[in-house]
Amino acid sequence: MQEINPAIEKVIMKLYVDILGPYWPEERKYIVHGYSNIFFPFNMIKTPNFKIMKNWNFDREIDYLSTWSAIQRFENEKNKNPLDLIYDDLLSAWGNKNKELKIIWPIKLLAGRKR
Repeated sequence: MQEINPAIEKVIMKLYVDILGPYWPEERKYIVHGYSNIFFPFNMIKTPNFKIMKNWNFDREIDYLSTWSAIQRFENEKNKNPLDLIYDDLLSAWGNKNKELKIIWPIKLLAGRKR
């Protein structure tokens, strides 16, 4: 999940869990749990923490959220955009639409050696 600031993350979690919860594919649970709940038939190799960092404005964040598969599933079933349900709250938490904020995505890497 993205790291931005607590107020924005709260709104995005409302979207992610409360609104889109049933629209996520079953496999999404692996990502949510950091891949700790999958069978990994190798000896684990410790890896460093990776992250992607970007600065972008409110509209770019909306564009990014629009790429989520659960957004599209929701739209197909309900014939409306779920982002409309959080748009005002997200904008309020963001502040100025043109303000660029630092967005961080933690990246999880599993590496292993053959046993």
